[in-house]
Amino acid sequence: AAASCGLVVGGAVAAAEDPIHAEYGLRCPGVLVGQPTAAQLYEAYCREARPRFREATDVDWSRVRAMRGAGPSRSLLEAREAGEGVADIGLRVELNFVDEVEEAELVLEAEAAVQSYGFDFAKMDAHRMGTHVVVGGRREEIEMWRCTGRPEADSGAVAPWGYAASFDPSRLPPAIRRTAERIRSTPGYRLGPLRDVSINIRR
Repeated sequence: AAASCGLVVGGAVAAAEDPIHAEYGLRCPGVLVGQPTAAQLYEAYCREARPRFREATDVDWSRVRAMRGAGPSRSLLEAREAGEGVADIGLRVELNFVDEVEEAELVLEAEAAVQSYGFDFAKMDAHRMGTHVVVGGRREEIEMWRCTGRPEADSGAVAPWGYAASFDPSRLPPAIRRTAERIRSTPGYRLGPLRDVSINIRR
């Protein structure tokens, strides 16, 4: 939820023009000057960021799942029932956003981009955690491939669309570019400029 308003609890963070920046002593880029609690950050998120996108619907709430598959917590559901402002799930769901043909196109483009510009995410020193799953008591390694316009990989693999101030949406593959444009034109959201497109494939 916090990331939706440019805040990441414990790390990175607020746009300089954000009221949260001044109130809780956040200094850009990404340095916590004060030590706002998670509760303070979430309260600020509810006050400042929620107006930037539509209210959560029953559909949104029904799709929420935690890491182990559980739905929203009882306290969050009770807060929603009571009409309290902090009762927000921090995400929105748009059903049938792409059709089956578009989905297939996106998969093909994502796999082609990773093949051309991707790198082995699992083998990077900073990302060695989380490269396996346990199935039926057995440890199974998983493949993790990443493609991004950010210069992250030691191999120098960088996608041609760039990122941040140098991001060029015209360099995106066609289906991915159309999807990004559709996201921007969807009613109910106040979105800033697109700054990055990253693709992560795990098997």
